[in-house]
Amino acid sequence: MTWAAGNWDPDDPRIEELATEVAEHFIADPSLIPTLSGLRNREDGDTRKELLTHHGEDQRPGWTRLTTLIEQKVRAAGVDIP
Repeated sequence: MTWAAGNWDPDDPRIEELATEVAEHFIADPSLIPTLSGLRNREDGDTRKELLTHHGEDQRPGWTRLTTLIEQKVRAAGVDIP
């Protein structure tokens, strides 16, 4: 369900619900934070190609909103994200 969120409208209420669930998962086990950072900083070939092809465009606004909300919620709980 998390990957499908990239195709959702950024105002879809499911994004807020999913962000809360995912954030609670990271808050419960902060050792997973590198995974969260990895989602934000992916370096695989597909990601690089997509970034170059669509430079300056937000092709997945649902995903962008989801990851932003997760980070905000985790930080608000006092968990440090490098």
